[in-house]
Amino acid sequence: MALGLYLSAKFLVLSPVLAQVPLLDRMSGVLAVLWYWAVPLAVVALAGLVVSVYTRHSARASLFGAFFVFALSDTLLTFGVYGPSLFGG
Repeated sequence: MALGLYLSAKFLVLSPVLAQVPLLDRMSGVLAVLWYWAVPLAVVALAGLVVSVYTRHSARASLFGAFFVFALSDTLLTFGVYGPSLFGG
């Protein structure tokens, strides 16, 4: 439920940014729609993988620490994926 709330807030707040998916202009039809949704979900999945690694290797992993690692890694991955198209790269 928390992940759904996080994704909903991300799509509502960053919808103009998330609309500029890399390589979207080279796709058409159903493939473009799938790519539009797959890229942000892949970013969230990678951030979840980072949290998984953090909780396995941390001696005292807390919920706040796990959320902080998730939010930080999701933010950095989002900037890494969407940043070049936003800043003219």
